[in-house]
Amino acid sequence: MPEQPGVICVYARPQNGGVCKGCGARITWAYTYPNRKAHPLDADSVALSTFHAEDDNHELIERHDRATSHFATCVKSKDFSGKSKPRREREPGEEG
Repeated sequence: MPEQPGVICVYARPQNGGVCKGCGARITWAYTYPNRKAHPLDADSVALSTFHAEDDNHELIERHDRATSHFATCVKSKDFSGKSKPRREREPGEEG
């Protein structure tokens, strides 16, 4: 299925919900179609439409408006680089 402007396609089995570390809003984690990258959606995001993947599994795919991607709505989105930062080593005796 060709990509449409303004639409993000995700597998229809959303993962656990959560809370954005930046703004505290409720989010739902989904995996993008077809590359399966984790992507946050606003918790109240509703699919515009659905279709079945054109592969052997024929999984259900949802189309969501890109405006409901949490990357688009989070006021702190510019604070995230998209890559995890390595954990800082603790100093001896430092609590954490």
